[in-house]
Amino acid sequence: MVVIALVRRLPRRVALVLGAAVGRTALLLARPERRRALANLARAYPELASGRRHRLARQSFAELGRCAFECMATRSRDVGRLVDTEAAEHRMRQQLAAGRGLVFVSAHFGNWELMAAAVARLSLAPVYVLARRSYDPRFTKLIEDFRARRGVCCLWVESPGHLRRALRVLQSGGIIGVLLDRPVDRGAVQSDFFGHPAPTSPVAAWLSRLARTPVVVGFIRRGIDGRHRLSVRRVDPGDEGGPGSKTAADARFTQRLTGEIQHSIERSPGHWAWSLDRWRSAGLGGS
Repeated sequence: MVVIALVRRLPRRVALVLGAAVGRTALLLARPERRRALANLARAYPELASGRRHRLARQSFAELGRCAFECMATRSRDVGRLVDTEAAEHRMRQQLAAGRGLVFVSAHFGNWELMAAAVARLSLAPVYVLARRSYDPRFTKLIEDFRARRGVCCLWVESPGHLRRALRVLQSGGIIGVLLDRPVDRGAVQSDFFGHPAPTSPVAAWLSRLARTPVVVGFIRRGIDGRHRLSVRRVDPGDEGGPGSKTAADARFTQRLTGEIQHSIERSPGHWAWSLDRWRSAGLGGS
């Protein structure tokens, strides 16, 4: 809380520089996260030299630091000035026009918290995100309050009935945000991610199928001018009539969405949080 109070008083440019420095320092000090990031990069880009993978890890940690300090230093009224949402708003209005809500799929890519705030600021529909509570209830409350002040409501996945509530949000025309690159232990399907199986939640496909709701993938990127641009595009399930059950169809759609995330990371690899335990079942870094 002391750090947040101090960072809020800093000019945004100073906060970004300081955040990047903190992120690079974290790469040096947080050994488990550094090992996992480098292991993930080696799996995704085995052809890259070790030095290049270290530079990508450094870029990733620096961007995570920038994003954290940027969130602390950015007031709600400044979100519209920092994020270009013009093209994304047009596409989202088209998808919401049918009144069936919208599943918004993204990843731990760029400043995803600022992205959620920017989507909520458009006031197209109520915005909810599926989220996991922190190990520390105080930190959970901090995140919940931060999002609520920016018009984003949390649906905690540990709470009974969170999927039923998500369906009701969609049926009433709301938006459900899903970060699909989060590691999962139960109910996962194996999706190909950079050529290796990764446990992935089929929740976006499941919600879309039951609520008959369109799905978009959206990503936020920081430009050289320091502003962000939000890009959004619709992804259709595709071969709904393919072999197998509805569960198999959900798995195929989840693979399509995972492919969209991989493509975005390939365009800007330094924007993704490589320290995520994404290939947990493959034995990379942790349980």
